[in-house]
This record gives sequence, structure tokens and C-alpha cells, in this order.
Amino acid sequence: MQSVVDVPNALAWPLDQLSGAAVLGLAVVLLTALLLALGKKRQPGPKLLLPFIGDTLAVKNDPCGYFVRSYLRYGGVYRTSMLGMQVYVVLEPAAVREVLRGAGTTFSVPFASFNALLEDWDHMVDGPVHDFWRKAVTTALSPASIEGCVPRLAGIIQAAVDGWAQRGSASLLHETGEMALEFAIEVLVGVPLVHTDRAWFKARMLQYLAGLYALPLALPGNTFSKALAAKQELLAALSRELQDSVTTMLQNEPGADALVGPAAKMLRTGDGASKHELLHSDTAFQVDQAAAATCVARLKEREAAAAAASIGTGGKGTSGAAPVQLTAHAAALGAPAAASSVAPPNMAEAQLEVLRAQQRLSVENAAMRLLGTLIGAVDTTRYMIFAVLAILGQLPDQVEALRQEQQQVVSTHGPTLSQAVLGDMPRLEACIREVTRLLPASRVVMRQATNNISLCGVQIPRSAYMICSVDCMHALEPTLWKGPGSIPAGSVVPPYMDWKGGLAGAFQPERWLGDASSRPRHMLTFGFGPHLCLGMNLVMTEVKLLLAVLLRGGLAWSFADPDVLRTMEVFPGLRPAPGSDTLLLTPKQQPLC
Repeated sequence: MQSVVDVPNALAWPLDQLSGAAVLGLAVVLLTALLLALGKKRQPGPKLLLPFIGDTLAVKNDPCGYFVRSYLRYGGVYRTSMLGMQVYVVLEPAAVREVLRGAGTTFSVPFASFNALLEDWDHMVDGPVHDFWRKAVTTALSPASIEGCVPRLAGIIQAAVDGWAQRGSASLLHETGEMALEFAIEVLVGVPLVHTDRAWFKARMLQYLAGLYALPLALPGNTFSKALAAKQELLAALSRELQDSVTTMLQNEPGADALVGPAAKMLRTGDGASKHELLHSDTAFQVDQAAAATCVARLKEREAAAAAASIGTGGKGTSGAAPVQLTAHAAALGAPAAASSVAPPNMAEAQLEVLRAQQRLSVENAAMRLLGTLIGAVDTTRYMIFAVLAILGQLPDQVEALRQEQQQVVSTHGPTLSQAVLGDMPRLEACIREVTRLLPASRVVMRQATNNISLCGVQIPRSAYMICSVDCMHALEPTLWKGPGSIPAGSVVPPYMDWKGGLAGAFQPERWLGDASSRPRHMLTFGFGPHLCLGMNLVMTEVKLLLAVLLRGGLAWSFADPDVLRTMEVFPGLRPAPGSDTLLLTPKQQPLC
């Protein structure tokens, strides 16, 4: 056995046998490796994080404060752990726009609960199918289509507000959820629910929506298991409603693909590498261009005819009287009709046409596609309505200024509400925009890298997930942000974002009423780039109509719990503390009309 004293000699012995050149070469290799190790730049981000949880709780408690602090500490892009996975947080406005523009990135949802509840979202992945899908469904959200929706939207809102006023109160988040569902079912999607009880359907939808971001563990009676059960019931109900329409469309085109194509299955179940290969394959997410062009042409022909009919009726629209009968309209796509009888395509018709062009039209596919449409239509609307009423309910002076504006609008235009009349309410629109600047319906936007990309000097590997903060983008708005000095001592957010501690100072609708060059212009309220919210004009119309009906009815509103804003959760969606969102309505003045 060698003694300890002999070890250095044993280690040194091989070096004695090496030539001088070999020793020099070995030294160069070792020095190079050392320099590379010392020079390798560590990616910015926190060093120590709780396993699995990471920064999730910090984001949940105060998303705006967390992301602004992180921007000042780590810079415009950093790596962290959040929502149970490693993510790259992108905060620098120019980098956010690059990510959302689709520069080496694509739409992706990494949450198991969401993917289990919404199987069909491959048409949202950036590429030819998504581009085609947007062109097609945009026809259901044209100005003529929205104009035609106004009478029915106003009727739904008036009925809901009358009920609130009669009771003197409303559980706001639940009531706005039901109202948003009524908008989506009755107006946007256009499925009249002939064979399904409407109250039952709305209750199942709210149960289903509650599980989208729940813990994906199906235990008896928990939120996720209830959502899974609701999904199956909703699909069965929608299948019954769509059976005749799909059968009519398939009479000359028998056969359809399975409920979920292999591309969508691989996208949800594959690892990062296989997802990347899928996104770059020649066959995945492709659509026959001739079929796509024919589909879009049919829908645009209907859209143009409806616009002409709307002009012919003085801008009153053609689809405001009652829910469309889906079968008749779906069969009529592309067929000539008198301009006075033409309604714009609704979302159900557009989605069925898209599925037909993809050669994936079946009752099951159609039901799943429309269920996904309802998700997008409901969540944005209910969160926006809740935020607008919650904030304005704390600011009676702002409400009084809005009431005076409505008095002037009624004096000028009369009592009828239309898109033209809604467009002559600048202060009301400014208040809505200011609310969404402070309390956007979505707090973060997620994307997945399809290539190795570099943002703000940080290397982001292919397949990595990125999170962009809507709150931070609004905080860094160049017309407002003046650097770290924008944040007063003792605060974590700029005063213009501090809706919790200084709402009266933060809420300034005048920002949107001045010269165009001074208005906020880098808002992410409705997203950016190829995934900009298609329904944003419809949602703005819905919220404007609700405020107009409340204000014209002479109603004042407040909350039973004055701390509703301070105590509510805002991530991933607005969620008031139990019992804190009771809205109190009282007659204040004589109705304006």
C-alpha cells in the first residue's frame, strides 16, 4: 500500500514521462477549459427556488409587483420556475412584441387540465391552418355582424339589469358569467339550444370553465372531476344541437376524420423534441389551399351581402331579431339570396365551414370546436365586465361624469342604441380602456420556442416555454414609465398601476381623451400579433351596452364589501373573495329614457 507521502510522487510520475510539447499542449487545454468555465455567463434569474412551486406564489399574490420587481432586478428576459416548470419570462416591450409576433415561437398551452378539457386547439398553432382559420372566423365578427347583434345584446343586458334592480343586488362574478354565456350562446355562436335546457347548459358551462386551470387530479367531487363530467355532458348536448346541420353539410361529402387528428394528439403528449419536429413537419397542420380559398370566399360573400343589406336598412343590421337557425344558414352558404334576407355568418357556421375545408367535419369535431369557442367568448367578457363594474363602483364621481355623457348622447341620438351611437361615447370608452389597462382579463401570455432564439442577450432553447406579463407591459408603457424613479419609495409598482392602494390616482380616463400621441399605445389587453383577440370589438360593444343600460336606467351601484378589489385574486383570472362581490343597485335618478 502506498503511503500518503508517496501519493504526490505517484501523481507526478506520468508527467516526467511526457515530452515538453505534450505538457504544453495539456496545459493549453486545461487553461482553455478554465477560461471557458469562468467566461460562461450564467442566465439571469433567481438562484434559489422552492421545488415545483418556484415563483408561482409570488405571481399569484401580486403579478404586477412581482414582474416589475423582476424586470428591475434581472432585466428584460430571465429564467425561473413557475407553474411547475422552467420558463423564460419576457418583459422587455420590444422582446414581448417579437415573441408575440411569432418570431421563432408558437401558441402552446402546457397545462394538463386545460389539455384534458379542451382537446381541439391545433388550429391555434401558428401556421397555414391558423391563418386560414382566422380569415374564416373573422367574417362572423365583421362590423355588419356586430351591428346586427346590438339589439339582441341590448335585450339580454336589459333583462339581466332589470332582474338585478328588482332584487337590489347581484352576485357579480356569477351573474356576469351567466350574462357572458347568454351573449355567446344566443348571439356569437348562434346555436339556439332547441333540444337543451338553457339554464342546465349554462350551469354545466360554468362548472366546465372552473376546471380549466385546476389541479389535474380527478378525485371524487373535486373541481377537475366535475369539469371532466361537465365536458362530456356538454359535448353530448352540442352534438344533438348540431346533428342536422352537420348532416346537411355532409350530404355530398361523406366521411370525416377522427375527433382529434394525430397531429393534435402528438402535440399534447409528445416531449419537447417530438413537438418541435411536429411543428416543422411538412404534413402537420396543413390545409388544402383550394378548399381553404373556397371556404373563405363563401363566408366573405355572405359578409359582404350582409354589409350591403345593413347599409340598405340604415345601419340597423339584418340579424338582430332572433337566433339564427343554424341548419338553414349553413346550407345556404355560398347560395344567392336577396340582400334584405342575408345575415352575416355566425361563429358556428364559420367553424363548420372550416372543419369541412379541413376534411374533419363530423358531429363530434363540431361539438368540440364550438365548446372551445364558448371558452374564449365567455372568459374575456365576464372578467372585463366584472373589472369595469368593480372599479367604477369605487369611483362615484367617474360614474356621475358617465351619466352626464349618456344624457347628452340621448339628447343627440334619442334612446336607440346602435354601433354608431356607442361610437359617440368617448368618455365611456376611455373608462373601459383605463380599466383594462389596470385590470386586464388575462395576466400573462404564453408561447413556446420553435427554434433556438436570443432575446435581450439571453439564449432560449428550442421547445422552451416563455411567459409575457401583460401587467408589466402596461407598467412599462413609454408614455408613463420614466425608469426606476417611476416607483415611489415604499411602493412596488408605479402610481399609475396602483389600483389597490391608490385607485383614484391610478384611474385616469383622461389618458385616452387627449392627443393621440400622448395616449397609451403599447397595451396587451387583447394580445398582439397573429393571435390578437378576434372578438375584441364585440367584447367592447358588450361592455359599452351594459354601462349604457345601467347609466340610462338611473341606477347607482356599489359593493357590500368595500374591500372587494383589495381582497380579490387576479391570477390566473379575477376571482373575488367568497361573498365579497355582492353588487348593490339602488335607483339614484329618473331613467334617462
